[in-house]
Amino acid sequence: MARMFSKEIALAQQCGLYHDIGKLTIPSEIITKPGKLTDEEYEIICNHPVAGYEILKEMNANPHLAKSFTVASPENETEQGIQPI
Repeated sequence: MARMFSKEIALAQQCGLYHDIGKLTIPSEIITKPGKLTDEEYEIICNHPVAGYEILKEMNANPHLAKSFTVASPENETEQGIQPI
C-alpha cells in the first residue's frame, strides 16, 4: 500500500467533502423521485461529477481537487471500473 503524505491526505479529505457538489445542479424532482429513474434522469445523475468540476473550476479550487471529479465521470468508466486518465 502506498504511503500517503499530509498534502495527499488533505486533498483526499477535501474530495470526500465535495464529491457530490455537482448534485446541486440536478432538479430536486429527480433527486427526491421515488422509484426508478428514466434513462434521461439517470444520465442527468451520471453527469454530476462534470457539473461538480465546473463549479469548483469557477471557484478557483485546487486544480487537483477539481480534476478528481473528472476521473470518476461516466465517460471514464468501463466494465472493469474507472480507467485512469
